[in-house]
Amino acid sequence: MPYGLKERAYIAGIIDGEGSIVISKSYRKAKRYNGKPIYSLQITVEMGCREIPEYLIQVIRKGSLQSRIRPNHQREMFSWIIYGKDAKKFLEEIKNELVYKKREAEIAIEFQETLIKKGRKRSLPQKIWDLKEQFYLNLKRLHYAI
Repeated sequence: MPYGLKERAYIAGIIDGEGSIVISKSYRKAKRYNGKPIYSLQITVEMGCREIPEYLIQVIRKGSLQSRIRPNHQREMFSWIIYGKDAKKFLEEIKNELVYKKREAEIAIEFQETLIKKGRKRSLPQKIWDLKEQFYLNLKRLHYAI
């Protein structure tokens, strides 16, 4: 872990206040996917200032910085984004300091562990697909319960 308790607590506060922990679900038209959804873990922090997302990249040494103009606001927004196994590792490091989003982090970590698999995506047992869908729905329910 490249950062100490004080930094982890600060970063956890950023995630609790400005971050989003999401399991996204999408579909690809390619025949090899056989109509199965694709699930992925993503953590994002989006702010009007560039300094905090840049700080996250410097301290965590993972993720990327993106910017965009928000429609109807004409304001540039800056995002720090981290995906997949890097997101899981990051959540494992800060989970104990999270307050508001601790349960979301636990679900996201468990979800990412279901992706440790042997074989190809299309050959996964149906119970793994069902489990992924359950994680997706559980996290979605937490977002809408607020």
